[in-house]
Amino acid sequence: MNIADLISQNLPNDLLAQIAGQAGIQDPEQGVHASKSVIQTILQGLSKNTADENGANSLLSALDRDHDGSIFNDVLGMLSGKTAAPNQNMLNGAGILGHILGNKQETVGNNMGQALGLDMGKIMSLMTMLAPVVMGLLGKAKANNQISTANVQDILSGAAQHQVQQNPGYGIFGKLLDQDGDGQILDDIADLGMKFFLKK
Repeated sequence: MNIADLISQNLPNDLLAQIAGQAGIQDPEQGVHASKSVIQTILQGLSKNTADENGANSLLSALDRDHDGSIFNDVLGMLSGKTAAPNQNMLNGAGILGHILGNKQETVGNNMGQALGLDMGKIMSLMTMLAPVVMGLLGKAKANNQISTANVQDILSGAAQHQVQQNPGYGIFGKLLDQDGDGQILDDIADLGMKFFLKK
């Protein structure tokens, strides 16, 4: 079971750019980078949350209850409100982020905004849009019996690591959950030579 493959199959760059455009990020290249950064951070957060059995069971229950993958019937339509979702809880990105990031939402959004040279509000909007999308991906895998309490943490951590292997630059975003908001992430990015992420 490879979540990274599901991401690449269901979320091609042009779709990520369009989702980012709905969040107010109009440059397609920057939108794709921002979207992949957000997905990486969400995966990392889910991986941390499922490190124990209670967390794993909580995620699987949420998938069974609210995320069956049907968001992919019309991702852009549902995120924009033009297409009605079969279950409104499916689109509750703020609630999903609250479970994944807890009280670190603003710190993560602020650091990511600094790193990408984007307004924090746009980043938070993008995170709110992509959280239900990631949960939808996991819901599709759960519906196909590819995810269980026994393997969900390994699958999520593997997906996060795969993203980094594909583009080492995204490794920095997995560290956002451990940042205290002191801005040091910018130094880390500069050290990695990630000039794109410092572009204003």
